[in-house]
Amino acid sequence: MKKVFVAIILSACVGLTACNSFERTAFQSLSASQALLNTAQSDYEPVPVGTGKLPHSKCVYTIINDGKVAQVAAVNTLQAQQYPQTSPPQPP
Repeated sequence: MKKVFVAIILSACVGLTACNSFERTAFQSLSASQALLNTAQSDYEPVPVGTGKLPHSKCVYTIINDGKVAQVAAVNTLQAQQYPQTSPPQPP
């Protein structure tokens, strides 16, 4: 998932040097939020897989999953802004 996220953002920006300030800020924000979500997921997983620091409750589970949904929506929005869909030409 992390590799896909990075590939999408980097392809959208075509390298950080080609990004304008909004794209750089968006990339930095999305990277930070992705790192936070990865840490939260690891802290939620039981000890053999993760650290088990977060309690296993419906609330924690919902917060992590809602964060993932918001992250995907933000990436899709940034990508759509970079590469807007154009409609195919209409026949005369």
